[in-house]
Amino acid sequence: MKIESLDLKDFRNYPSLTFTPGEGINILYGDNAQGKTNVLEAICLLGTSRSHRGAKDKDMIRSGEKEAHLRVNLSGIRGSDRIDMHLRRDGAKGIAINGSFTIDFSGDVGLVVGPALGHVGVSPGRPHGLVPSLVELAKGHLP
Repeated sequence: MKIESLDLKDFRNYPSLTFTPGEGINILYGDNAQGKTNVLEAICLLGTSRSHRGAKDKDMIRSGEKEAHLRVNLSGIRGSDRIDMHLRRDGAKGIAINGSFTIDFSGDVGLVVGPALGHVGVSPGRPHGLVPSLVELAKGHLP
């Protein structure tokens, strides 16, 4: 899977950000506390539904805002996919795959995306077992 673009709105310190990685290796550099790790956190959050920092959803919403929006466009051997995430200060997290399949997460639920979005494990607390990919379900590839 290749990240084609990452869009953030009111996520951490970003009022708005569009990141389009170049071909090959990409290096994020800058002064301390400028948001480099926040970009990596957004990618992790979109792929796993959890922050690698262990942050609560409401803590990742920019100060003074009620919600944050994250989107990643991916490409791979199966084609293109888009994952959208909506964080709400006073509500459940919403995840949409390719704009059509939406899941609201409330409580302590984990989502782990496996190789090339091929498998997803969902469980309270920690991942276990595998279920078909949400992307495959959204595309109607499974019965």
